[in-house]
Amino acid sequence: MMFRSLVLSCSLLGFLANGAVMAMEEGKPEKSAVTAKRKSNETSQEQCLFEEMLHVELRDLIIQRAVEGQCLENKSPVHLALVCKRWGEIVKDLMTVNRPAWKAWHGILTPEDEKTYQTFLNGKLVYRPKDGSDEGMIELKISDLKNPLGSSFDLSSCGKTGQYLSIATGYRQGKKDENASKVEVWFTPRFLADIKLTSMAENHHLRAIIKGGNWDAARAPIGIFWTYGGWNAKDQMGYCNYLTVESNDELSSENLLKKYQKCTCAAPTFTTGYALPAPHSDFHISFVN
Repeated sequence: MMFRSLVLSCSLLGFLANGAVMAMEEGKPEKSAVTAKRKSNETSQEQCLFEEMLHVELRDLIIQRAVEGQCLENKSPVHLALVCKRWGEIVKDLMTVNRPAWKAWHGILTPEDEKTYQTFLNGKLVYRPKDGSDEGMIELKISDLKNPLGSSFDLSSCGKTGQYLSIATGYRQGKKDENASKVEVWFTPRFLADIKLTSMAENHHLRAIIKGGNWDAARAPIGIFWTYGGWNAKDQMGYCNYLTVESNDELSSENLLKKYQKCTCAAPTFTTGYALPAPHSDFHISFVN
């Protein structure tokens, strides 16, 4: 119904615009029949161009509002992209990283969310193989990830850590074959967890943590979660270890091993190798500029 009203409004505006242009032209004296005909043709072309531009702008606005509305309800706008090729191009552009619709899809809805997101975006995972030394240190920026709120860091340059460790932004959505024998570490902004809560499995660990009041969003807008890649998505999604009580400054103060030693356990004992210090002590996350 809203779509039909907007289309009718578009046509009405086009009609009024045509009338306005014609009225302006009628008020001008004509020097000759040839001049009048030439001006009439020019006016018609201008009217068509104006109406076309007006319709395009309204069409794009309609699509933008529809996409943002779907994202705010945590519903994928994919069906809008399937209307036609042009709509698909517009939706793809609207869902580009850091565009308003993309932010709505990821739960960035308030100025406070935006502030947290910018802090998160400027964060970096620091690999330091020699404790207390910058020799061999590597910084992996969250802003360099394809999706800052849902991508894994490339650990290929961080020794052998990538063989038994996966570090990513976002949250666990299921079992990944490439992580089947790895410990998974997730950095998760609270606004992302909130917007995606309704689409998570009923037994997802984030549901239990948030609904159980175990995540103080005001104090800890970003949480760290540990899962095991071998856990299946059917009956082991509730398993995790988590740290959701530290401020951004506190999260940035120690390596991931020390953070893990402070976490709360909501999972059975991890497989052999999980508690080895090497995968964690070599890394720390920094949200301090």
